[in-house]
Amino acid sequence: MYDQRNSHDERTLAAIQEQLSAVATVYSPIARSTIFADASEEHLPLALYDKKHPALKAMNQIIHGLELL
Repeated sequence: MYDQRNSHDERTLAAIQEQLSAVATVYSPIARSTIFADASEEHLPLALYDKKHPALKAMNQIIHGLELL
């Protein structure tokens, strides 16, 4: 989980992009959110709990990339 307000997250993301982008796809980070805990409490995947949550865009990019492997 990524929070752009956290300087450690910013540095870590930059390091991952710099060090790994030459050997693998580095996807957009998934923003830290309480929505994941909320969906889990309801025993639902995020896509069913909140079909329009912005995290789904990043997650779907990752899923698509994995399907192409």
